[in-house]
Amino acid sequence: MKINDRRFYIVLQVLFWTVMFLQYILLAPENEKILEPTGLTMRLTRPVSYFIIFYLNFLWLAKGCFLKKQYRAFYAINLVAILLLAFGIEIGHNIVDQNNSMPDRSVPPLQIVLLFMLKNILTLVVFAALATMIQSSLTIHSMHDTVQEIDKEKAEAHLMLLQAQTRPHFLLNTLNNIYALIAFDQAKAQRAVMSLSGLLRQMLYVNSNKAVNMKGEVEFLDNYVKLMKLRLPKNVRVDFKAEIPQLSDNIMIAPFIIISLIENAFKHGVSPTEPSSINISINATAEKIVCDIRNSNFPKNDNDRSGHGIGLKLVESRLKLYYEGNYSWEKGTENREYKSIITIYDTKLCNYR
Repeated sequence: MKINDRRFYIVLQVLFWTVMFLQYILLAPENEKILEPTGLTMRLTRPVSYFIIFYLNFLWLAKGCFLKKQYRAFYAINLVAILLLAFGIEIGHNIVDQNNSMPDRSVPPLQIVLLFMLKNILTLVVFAALATMIQSSLTIHSMHDTVQEIDKEKAEAHLMLLQAQTRPHFLLNTLNNIYALIAFDQAKAQRAVMSLSGLLRQMLYVNSNKAVNMKGEVEFLDNYVKLMKLRLPKNVRVDFKAEIPQLSDNIMIAPFIIISLIENAFKHGVSPTEPSSINISINATAEKIVCDIRNSNFPKNDNDRSGHGIGLKLVESRLKLYYEGNYSWEKGTENREYKSIITIYDTKLCNYR
């Protein structure tokens, strides 16, 4: 349970018991000697009894017995406490009556006493049941929050493992590209090393953040695409388009979602001989972020499937963790073209705590 919830319940209980005690004081009959110490004490016997049975269950019996399924102890202690308190209420009621009655007032018959005792017992049972239900509900709610927090920590640990697998794979691919460039164009290779240095610096910064600004994310992706284009043959056409508002400081996105899709497009969308294409389109507004990536499909053979599926698993895990219920992902192959379209409807990452 959160701190604000706890304060709310405390305030609610204080208000309830304040009203409960005041009504027995302010609504006393005019002939009662309510201002005398004895009269005031006896008058408050009933609300004090309700208070005792409520917090006996709320603070101890509900957690210590009922939720631990120790039902015999729970019912036995409640039975004894309710009978004693009901008897105490009746004694206090009789003392008040004797204090304020005329000298010739007769003693109430046994049937009336038993009737009032039964009424007191039923009222005390209601307060005990109410306290048990409230405490059980709060405990279950708190346990549910704890389980959710544990699940979230497990999901984050799983993401860290996937990222640990993805980053070396990304670095290996990039270094292979630079190695290939060195053989025929050292100037391009030098620019590639500089670009790689910038990318790694950005990745180190992003690693400590659960959300990044959309403008910075697009710059990161653009640098990555430029780096990958350096070694592509002429038969490959790459288009990268990004449309985001100029004032986009409030548009946030979880990192390592789009980059994994783009890396996947370069891995499976390029042929050394056949015409190939990679089209990347990113559109962001205050309401949603749309990432549309399409590439020609050239599946790798069994000898070249290192890291196969890790990037997509990372994307899926991140989407579920950060955007559960606030995203859609359309993906699949059609006419030798693979498409992956992600639409995110939470541009401030409000869903994640």
